[in-house]
Amino acid sequence: MSVLPEKSWVRRPICLLLLFLVSFAVLKPGAAHAGEGTLNGYVQHRSELGLETPRRYAVSEFLGNLEMNYKFDEQWALHTILRGRYDGVYDLRNDFKNNVSPSDREDMRSEGEVREIYLDYKPRPDLSFRLGRQVVIWGESDGLRLMDMINPFDLRWGYLSRDFEDIRTPLVMLRVNYQLPGLERYMAGLELVWIPGDFAVTEIPAAGTAWAPESPVFFNSQVQALVGMGLFPSVTDVKKPQTLKNSRYGVKFTGNVARTDFSLNYLHTYADSAVYHFAGVSAPPAFPPGFVGTFNLEAKYPWKHIVGVTFNHDFGLVVARGEVAYEFNNEFQNLTTPDWTEKSDYVKAMLGFDWILGIPGFNKGRTFLISGQVFDFHIVDHNNNIVNIPYGYTVKEDEQVLTLLVNTGFLSDTILPEIFVAYDASYYSWWIKPKLGLQFGTHVRVEAGANIFEGKNTQRLPFGAFDEDDTAYLQVRYQL
Repeated sequence: MSVLPEKSWVRRPICLLLLFLVSFAVLKPGAAHAGEGTLNGYVQHRSELGLETPRRYAVSEFLGNLEMNYKFDEQWALHTILRGRYDGVYDLRNDFKNNVSPSDREDMRSEGEVREIYLDYKPRPDLSFRLGRQVVIWGESDGLRLMDMINPFDLRWGYLSRDFEDIRTPLVMLRVNYQLPGLERYMAGLELVWIPGDFAVTEIPAAGTAWAPESPVFFNSQVQALVGMGLFPSVTDVKKPQTLKNSRYGVKFTGNVARTDFSLNYLHTYADSAVYHFAGVSAPPAFPPGFVGTFNLEAKYPWKHIVGVTFNHDFGLVVARGEVAYEFNNEFQNLTTPDWTEKSDYVKAMLGFDWILGIPGFNKGRTFLISGQVFDFHIVDHNNNIVNIPYGYTVKEDEQVLTLLVNTGFLSDTILPEIFVAYDASYYSWWIKPKLGLQFGTHVRVEAGANIFEGKNTQRLPFGAFDEDDTAYLQVRYQL
């Protein structure tokens, strides 16, 4: 049973334009009251300039985002987000016209979608239902995901360079929240999530596009070796059918004890990035001239069973937080096994803090937010044959990443400087993101910044593979 067709009217910009016009005619700005709707949104332009030689425009994006809410009564409400995008760089740069396939170029040039549309039903104060296309966020970590595995990412317009709220892919699902009776003092509640077959995985930039990572040396050399043997490489994307049998689900218990918010999580889902299975060498009836057979791989998305714990404790000016996600029988690549895969439990953990710091005599009336995190990724049954595909490097038993975020505000928060730094201690690579936000009145927001990736050992994720993709950007938004 297909929940949403991949190509449908919701992807057509002309239909979105009509919906925009109807929405402006029916709804009005402001807070929603029973029996009426509200309208919020923005139009935005973002330009990105590559900092590596030759310096060229990477993004010239025009984006419209319209959020509509209609509250029927105290129990029922409808929420919709419409989004349209046009990236003019695919009409400006000749190399994109020549090196990107027509279908990929069309997908990157323009897009229109009903991004979110869901119905809220609250029959009583302690129980609520949300049904429709939506985003659900779990976990306490910033910058890297642990338990936040419900919605996949769309990385086509930037690898981690966009805010997570802009790159999460909404899914059709049912979300239920219930406050447990008799445990009000502990703020105890349950959240249930059911995704009935809406198949979606992480989308990566197509070859030749602005944010496509550097072509992997290991993968290219393996392909050339196969070609030299007269074998034609063939990769089949084995996507799961959109059926109720392939539903995903999760449950989260939340509470508060001794000023500590905590959650216990379980998620039954599938990997949103492919694991490659060797499917043998074959000689089909027809294959390209000069080849004696095909070398077959299947890109599969194995099921995941994840349990997790999160906490945050408020000490006043300092909040301590942490998160642990334990994945049972996670599939890794091992080219020495018959099907190129092996299973091991996988532990992902984060310990962090948020510190509100005031400096007497500096930036009067304002404070600094200083937020730090330490991540550890541990393969329980590790061996030196576990590798990353397509880059080919050996994955370590333990990998650590450290992050630091610092921001503040000046002149009643009309000037907002921020810097985010992530250091991959396992592969000696960096991600540095400085930015400066400016606010002009109630409608205009300007943001300038950069995304800088440095990798001592290139082609190692998450940062080294993008060592040649440093960019500076300017973003101008008009809030409706």
